[in-house]
Amino acid sequence: MQTRALTLASEVGELMKKMVKATGYGTKAFAVTRVFRDELGDVMADLALLAEAAGMDLSACAESTVVKMRLCLASHGSMGIRPR
Repeated sequence: MQTRALTLASEVGELMKKMVKATGYGTKAFAVTRVFRDELGDVMADLALLAEAAGMDLSACAESTVVKMRLCLASHGSMGIRPR
């Protein structure tokens, strides 16, 4: 399972690297590209493999998160990142 987690972290790193480069290190607006779509697909596949390795149902995890997000929205009026 640790190998799956590390592979996922690596894929997320690759996705972020593509985003940083595509935005000129945050100086330009981000636009979705085929490369971004493909990298995001890699992240999703590795996330699914990690869930499977942990014996978890990824759909059930997502449903739980949707419930938390709805509660946050009802409580705070937003689901975005809030300054601390």
